Amino acid sequence: NGLQNHLATVADIPWTSIFLFVLLLIHPTFFYIAIFSIFILIIFSWINYLHSQTISNQALASDMQAAILVNKHYLVASGLISSMVLLWKKHTQQSASTQISYKIKTLNVSSLSKTYRLLVQIAVTCVGVSYVLNQALSVGGMIAASLIIGRALAPFEQSVLQLQHWVICY
Repeated sequence: NGLQNHLATVADIPWTSIFLFVLLLIHPTFFYIAIFSIFILIIFSWINYLHSQTISNQALASDMQAAILVNKHYLVASGLISSMVLLWKKHTQQSASTQISYKIKTLNVSSLSKTYRLLVQIAVTCVGVSYVLNQALSVGGMIAASLIIGRALAPFEQSVLQLQHWVICY
């Protein structure tokens, strides 16, 4: 099911160019807002990805810990088992706190990206209202721009959490 979510997001990205073209037809201001917003969401994705890479490097140390446990018979024979158990406990506690910290930071970046997308949609609506009041745009154009920009930004908002999986899978 997780893979289907990743594929759905990847499949949505090509539609973004069509959405951007429609925004350009409605009014160039909406197009520029969308391009800038996509750039900001890509930065959020990249920040989250770089943070997840540091966690992945720490996970490799946990894999080494598993290798030590596989060789426990040799450790018992050499009398090193008690020191290795202490090392294992210390590493496990450190790994758990690192994972919790990672989850919190990932959720914060994800919440920030969702909030940002909603603020962009509100900004587009406000700009649209301004254009409607100045008779430069119809009400339908304003509503369409708000909905279309939401669809154009959706795959980039989802990429904040999924970029690491895309890099691993593809």
